Amino acid sequence: MSFFLVLFASFVVFAAVEGLQHGTLRIGQTNPDNYYCETVTFPTNFTGVDPVKVFTSAGFGTNSSRVHDVVFTWVESVTTSSFKVCLVENGVGSDGDVTINWMAYQSIQSGVTDGSVRLNDWTTGTECKQVIFSHNFPSVPHIFMSAHHNVLDKKQDAATVWVEGITRNDFTVCMREARTFDGRHKDIDVTWMAMTEVPQTWNYHDFIRLDFPNTLVPSEADNDAFCQVVSFHEPYYAAPTIVVAPSHEYDSSDINAIHPEHNSISAWVEVSWKLLEQTSCVKDLVGLDNKHHPIEVDYIVFGDLDPCINKTCEYFGVCQAMSASVHQCVCVTQCPSYQDLVCASNGRTFDNMCALEREICQTQGNHSYYHPGGCQGFPFDKGTHHLNHVSVESHCEVVSLQPYAFYPDKPIHVQLTVNYINASLPANVHDATVTWSEKVNPDNFTVCMTKTGRNDQPTNDVASVDWIAYQGSPNGGVTGKERITQWWTGTKCTTLSLPSGKFTGTPTVLVTLEHQRDGLKHDAASVWVEGISSSSFQVCIRELQNFDGIHEEIDLDWMAFETLHLPIFYEHGSVHFANTETPLKSNNYAFCEVVNLAKSYTRRPSVLITATHDTSVGLTNPTCNGISAWIENITLVTFRVCLKELYSDRYDPVTLQYVVVSDMCGKGWNYFNGFCYRTFSTCASWNESESNCLDVNSNLTSVTSQEENTYIQLRHGGDTGWIGLQDIDSEGNFTWIDGTNVDFTYWAPNQPNGFPGDQDCVHTLGLRHDYHWNDVTCGSCHAYTCKRDIDECSVDYHMCDRNAQCTNSDGSYTCVCNSGYNGDGTSCSDIDECSSGVHSCDSNAQCTNTVGSYTCSCRLGFNGDGRTCSDVDECSSGAHSCNVNAQCTNTVGSFTCQCNSGYHGDGHSCTTDSIRLVGSFNSYEGRLEVYHSGQWGTVCDDGWGQSQASVACRQLGFSGVQSYITNTFGEGIDTIWLDDVTCNGNEVRMQDCSRRYGLWGSHNCVHSEDVGIICIP
Repeated sequence: MSFFLVLFASFVVFAAVEGLQHGTLRIGQTNPDNYYCETVTFPTNFTGVDPVKVFTSAGFGTNSSRVHDVVFTWVESVTTSSFKVCLVENGVGSDGDVTINWMAYQSIQSGVTDGSVRLNDWTTGTECKQVIFSHNFPSVPHIFMSAHHNVLDKKQDAATVWVEGITRNDFTVCMREARTFDGRHKDIDVTWMAMTEVPQTWNYHDFIRLDFPNTLVPSEADNDAFCQVVSFHEPYYAAPTIVVAPSHEYDSSDINAIHPEHNSISAWVEVSWKLLEQTSCVKDLVGLDNKHHPIEVDYIVFGDLDPCINKTCEYFGVCQAMSASVHQCVCVTQCPSYQDLVCASNGRTFDNMCALEREICQTQGNHSYYHPGGCQGFPFDKGTHHLNHVSVESHCEVVSLQPYAFYPDKPIHVQLTVNYINASLPANVHDATVTWSEKVNPDNFTVCMTKTGRNDQPTNDVASVDWIAYQGSPNGGVTGKERITQWWTGTKCTTLSLPSGKFTGTPTVLVTLEHQRDGLKHDAASVWVEGISSSSFQVCIRELQNFDGIHEEIDLDWMAFETLHLPIFYEHGSVHFANTETPLKSNNYAFCEVVNLAKSYTRRPSVLITATHDTSVGLTNPTCNGISAWIENITLVTFRVCLKELYSDRYDPVTLQYVVVSDMCGKGWNYFNGFCYRTFSTCASWNESESNCLDVNSNLTSVTSQEENTYIQLRHGGDTGWIGLQDIDSEGNFTWIDGTNVDFTYWAPNQPNGFPGDQDCVHTLGLRHDYHWNDVTCGSCHAYTCKRDIDECSVDYHMCDRNAQCTNSDGSYTCVCNSGYNGDGTSCSDIDECSSGVHSCDSNAQCTNTVGSYTCSCRLGFNGDGRTCSDVDECSSGAHSCNVNAQCTNTVGSFTCQCNSGYHGDGHSCTTDSIRLVGSFNSYEGRLEVYHSGQWGTVCDDGWGQSQASVACRQLGFSGVQSYITNTFGEGIDTIWLDDVTCNGNEVRMQDCSRRYGLWGSHNCVHSEDVGIICIP
């Protein structure tokens, strides 16, 4: 065969006059012999007379589990409107997964030298031909080539094609048949182009040269190919068109170099469907034993870039390409299912960061990530603020809240009550006051108070305000913030609905006004509640001075609950003011009552009150009323509350609802999830901090959850602080000083590191380090927090039912209903052991349910304690009622009586005379029957009278007769034995009286005339 023949070509320097087209052909299936051809129509027909040059390369459409085999491609029948592309798959084939990437142009392209070289005919092996440029390139160019068959539909001509020895002025193109000895190969052209840079007129975005060093033996995992991942500079909108061209440099001075005639090189795109990268593979003919040499592969990538490049979206939206040139910002629709809780600045907990960002996107909310872990369910703060002594009637002061106690993007509610706990003369009654809040924010709020008495009653007493601040709703309660609509003068009332079914009875309601317009004393107003029910209540506010101007932007903070919510409130109740008399001058014309507290306190408790009125009890319409209430003094066991009410023909009854704010942990301590915490801002070493905690019956805090971790670090104002974790006793074995199991840690990255060797104690890093921990030397100086458990059971701070047993546990308690009760421990109901069958009474006993228990009593005829009952033998013990002429027979639980032979009766009454009374439950009355000839029969009422009835009753053992009647006790069915009975009344037995014709059974009656008698018992 001939080798290294020379072809001359011209160097292109003109501007392009015909544009470039490109595309991708996806082949869904191939023929059984892995041979396939298809005609590709250009999107736009070329119009020039110059030949159209087409370049193709193979790729694969999906991410296969294995590297594919080599695919041989070529083109045929190229025209200005179309071309035919063919392929032959090697090996096992691709199962229809092949893509053909192609590019085509016509005429001169700026900066591109191109041409076509026809290889000499050859029969087997490799055929090469050298191409020399007429003008040298300024640098070594990139060469792309593609096989062009002039003999159509000849799959035997399938071959690899590559270039060898590219220099600035020449290169060699080589082809090697796909199958050895596959016949004569003739009339095969190789279309080629050379360039140092891609023309700017081409719509390309990546021009890459990739080196395959091939220093190792190809792996079986890669199907004995060499593969690399190539990253694009920027992502594409859709899978791009990638045209590849392999090249090789033969070094004749290297004894291990592979001569082109002994080689075959193929390159392809293994994974071409990704938008930001592709996987490319090459194979050569060296095999597994010989040394492989480097191969270079050039890539031109065409396609539309993702329109979302450099586009940003607000509210955590993500850019989504709608077309190659259009994008829009959308929200993530699917988030991971795992839980890695995060808390937002609006106090809401989300499963993970994705869920938070999705919610912000969907609502375009202004909230943001606040801290790891779940949010605190009911952020809460409380206190008493002593106002400065001022002479003006209206006065406002700022009240500070605990740092970081509240979420910045969640509404804060405030409840206020004025008191005079520091009054010099506790017996005096002060002027009525109204109070409200302003400028409520996570750091502080402003409390304002206005006196209604115009300072006519001079006093040096300083008013105080008990307050609570909170976010959200407590367990079982409902809270809200309602805007009061604008009004001009007098009273304004608003009805608020409660959740359906939330309350079964009348709830306790607290209300306080919040002014959104600051410093406007003419907006001062009294506030009270009307008509509280389980489904709604009405709030009324009245300006202090009539015609005081427009009132607007006033909000109502309210809380409603039915059951006591520990640890928020320790007790709650109400006090009724009948207001039937005129208020006394000695009380400054106010109505006052002393309230006895249900529990005893060691420190003065904080008390909040709300006045309530009900028109169904009183007569005053709310629009004609005005109520103001305040507390005069508070002791450890009582407090004195006063109110004033507008007089409108009369005073109406008023009820004051009150709550006592919980202080279960004591002064300086705060409650959180079953524990009490106290934070010291003073700087101390770890050992000093633990010693100080021990002095107050506590330890340096342990941390058992992300929620507790953030709570403690927020108590430090987001700064560093000691916690009770240490490895002083055993290096690397961190334990909690209070003995808590180490089930939760939150180390900073690369911590703990023990550096420089004595870092045995742990402190928190604060919010600037996302609440992580670090180990440091124990002598470092930091603030610290102490923690102790509270025994809710012993101090009566639990929610157990009074019929349940409270058992304290670390950080909590359990409630178990007492024996005889059923429920969850917080609500216990009596078990009816008798009806449910869970009692231990004997089967012959009567079970009687009692509250919390039951009793067992043996039934009549049995003896025992009710749990065990034995039969009583009434016959042998004589405890029976059988006649002396009867036989007593014992039965289980009872006995029977049977008259002896020759006697007649029921066994309790036996007689030798054979008469009886039947048809009644009472032994002293019934239908009279007589016994004769072995058969019972009835007596006809013909001639029957008082004398006959008297004789019968005496014979039956009764003292006399009450009356005699006919057919009252039913009709007999046997023989009528007696008729026309005649007695004088002195006879002993009925047999002594005369009868019709003196015969038994002689009569002219029917059973409807049967005699009945009622004897005197």
